[in-house]
Amino acid sequence: RAHGHRATHLAMRAGRALAAAAYGRTPRFVYFLGGSTGGQQALSLAQRHPEDCDAILSAVPANARVALHAYFLWNWQALHRADGSLLFAQAQEKAWQEAALAAFAPEEPLERARGRFASDPRWTPSRLEAALRGAARRDPSLSPAHLDALRRLAEGPRHALTGRRIHGGLPPGGPFAPSCGNLYLFNWVFGADFDPARFDFGADFDRYAAALAPDLDAESADLDAFRARGGKLLVYSGTSDSCVPWHATAAWYGRVTARYGLDATRDFCRYYLLPGREHMGGPGVQTIRDEFALLSRWREKGVGPEPVGHGMVP
Repeated sequence: RAHGHRATHLAMRAGRALAAAAYGRTPRFVYFLGGSTGGQQALSLAQRHPEDCDAILSAVPANARVALHAYFLWNWQALHRADGSLLFAQAQEKAWQEAALAAFAPEEPLERARGRFASDPRWTPSRLEAALRGAARRDPSLSPAHLDALRRLAEGPRHALTGRRIHGGLPPGGPFAPSCGNLYLFNWVFGADFDPARFDFGADFDRYAAALAPDLDAESADLDAFRARGGKLLVYSGTSDSCVPWHATAAWYGRVTARYGLDATRDFCRYYLLPGREHMGGPGVQTIRDEFALLSRWREKGVGPEPVGHGMVP
């Protein structure tokens, strides 16, 4: 794990050398396109190894990797009983998804999104309470324990001692299954016999984060070297992605724009939140047509990507 970002860097160096050997000259431009873990690797290259790439696409990136897996574990605890069995039946999950989207529908500006996805996925207290009431009406089998678990899912993990938010919660309408797996990072810290039901979001979280965040997270807003060499960075998340929710990436971009200013940031780094995009596909219109064309046109011709409808075209 300690050399995860270095492995990506060495792979880029090897690829450049292979291209030079095959074509008899070094590449004029080098591009990296990655999604999910590949999106984490993409942002890590821009932050840690800015000399490697001329332009980078980071799709649905797991940039706050340590916090993301804490979100997975938080959801696992909420979705399982003490004996390890699943708390929710499929019909109960569906009732919650429908109620959540119905709670967002009155304020949904996109007519085609109402009841299907949320273009603005931010939970508010009133939306959450409306969703919980709606779910209970749709499925009377939802007990207080179910409703408490749903509240935990929507609100997301918090530090048990400080109350600090660790990560955002499940997006409205997002499926449960992608949001509560991938617990292997905890084995790296706590061993093969790690018990997810016993994890404490206080001292245990602190130990886990201290061990892994310095090597795995791609959270730095310092893109000075990447920007100085003319690099271009395109990043996007989806409003319906329950595997890698948008919160941490949007927060990272907020820190980038605070460092450089919005206009200066858009010269070299752009972030889009795509309505209805899940981790792979989704109910919304979220097409990214020819991602490589977007990057190469921006880097080589200076024409930056812009949204068209609810997607982007080169």
